[in-house]
Formats: sequence, structure tokens, C-alpha cells
Amino acid sequence: MFGTRPEIIKLAPIIQELRRNPASVSVRTLSSGQHTDLLEPLLELFDVWPDFDLRVMRSEQSPNEVCARALEGMGPIIRAEVPDLIVIQGDTTTALAAAMSGFHYQIPVAHVEAGLRSGDSLSPFPEEMNRRLITRLAKYHFAATAGNRAQLLEEGVPAEDIFVTGNPVVDSLHYILENSVPSDLVGSLLQWVGGRKLMVLTTHRRENFGGTMQQNLREIRGFVEAHEELSLIFAVHPNPNVVQAAKTELASHPRVHLINPLGYADFIQL
Repeated sequence: MFGTRPEIIKLAPIIQELRRNPASVSVRTLSSGQHTDLLEPLLELFDVWPDFDLRVMRSEQSPNEVCARALEGMGPIIRAEVPDLIVIQGDTTTALAAAMSGFHYQIPVAHVEAGLRSGDSLSPFPEEMNRRLITRLAKYHFAATAGNRAQLLEEGVPAEDIFVTGNPVVDSLHYILENSVPSDLVGSLLQWVGGRKLMVLTTHRRENFGGTMQQNLREIRGFVEAHEELSLIFAVHPNPNVVQAAKTELASHPRVHLINPLGYADFIQL
């Protein structure tokens, strides 16, 4: 089950690997459609297409509405397919809905990237609470690090249900590097960098909007100014809060290049 860009990036290597063994594993992919236009280029990039699409996306919807539509849409599919396992990733509302559905239908849930915690139930919101709830609902916990495993053990998850696997985002990174070539845009950006060292930046978390983001970018500008051998390329998220902060703090620096958001393959190649 996936529905957002981070989910498909991290689940694609798992789906690809499972599909190499069709005699022993039957895989069905379900997209909630929590992201729409953002998701399709990645589906094409990884050649992973959903067998079912709930198309829950609506304009200005709340997490409650996403969760409710995903829960409603998953029910008939689960009853028809009767899966042995539901695999989810991360801390999105899609992942929470899938974990709840697994619990309701008494189907074990495997949680990829389990055990991440910020320590603040409201930050990031709603993701921090989503992942805490998913831990209570999941059967199998695929932790990226030993630290994540320790967190799960501290919360009472049985040791035999936790597996330290690393993070599949690394597998996706290698897949992109091996199966794509730098675009003309990436080539022109690297030409601008020339012989200097390159720092690539993107930021958009809503928790950082306002003074926090401006201060962060001010510190980054100071770092660039202190290192003449360095150039910064900032892929600016279209949210007005990010655009304004970027223009205010960074636009005037000769070794800072503000660009529009990049596709995933271009970002990795850069």
C-alpha cells in the first residue's frame, strides 16, 4: 500500500524484489492516491503501477477525510483479495489507514521504516502520531537502524518481531543511478558549478515556516560565504512561505542558484 512520493520511493525496491519470485509470492499493489500528479512520474520511473487506485485526493482535504476514504476503499479490496500480509512504509495517513484496515480484518501488517520518533507528538504533524499508532497496530517492524530497534524495544515491541533492514531509499538511489542518465538540465547546473564543491538543498516542512526557516537559510548563507570553494543549488518548493524565505535570504548571493523543484531522477543525478 502506498499513496505518496516517499512511500513509492521506499517501497519500489521491495515490490521489485518480491515480483522476482512469482512462483512463491503473489503481489498486489494498492495506491490510495493521496498524491496524484506527484506520484505518477515515480510510478513510471520505477515501473511499479498500482493494481488498485482509491483516488482519495481532494482539494483542501483534511487528514480525517484522507483516512476515512482510504479505510472505506480498502475494505472491499481486502475482502476480495484476502491478503496474507499488508506492507506499508513510513508515517503517512495512507499508511495509518492501511494499518488500521489490517487490524480490522486481522491481517498482519509489516511496517517499513519502523521506530522513527521525534519525541514530540505534534511535530511532525500528523506523522509523529501516525507512526506511533502504526507501531501498536503492526505485527512486523522493519527498522532502518539499531537505534530504531532500541526505540521499539523500549516501547514493548517483542524482539522477535523487529528486523533491522537498513533503509530501502538507498536501494532506490542505486536503482536511479544505474537506470538513468543526467538530463540536459542537470548538465547545465553542473556546468554552472564548475570546479567548485556542490551543496544541494531542499526544504519545505510546515513546522519550519516563518522565522525558523529564515534563520536556517541565513545560517546556510553564512556557511556558503565562509567557504569560497562551495556553491549551493536550492530546489525551491513552490509553497509561498518557502519561496519568500529563499528570495529574502539567498537570492542575492552569487554562488547560490535558486531553481524550480526537480524530478526525483534529476535530483539524484545532481
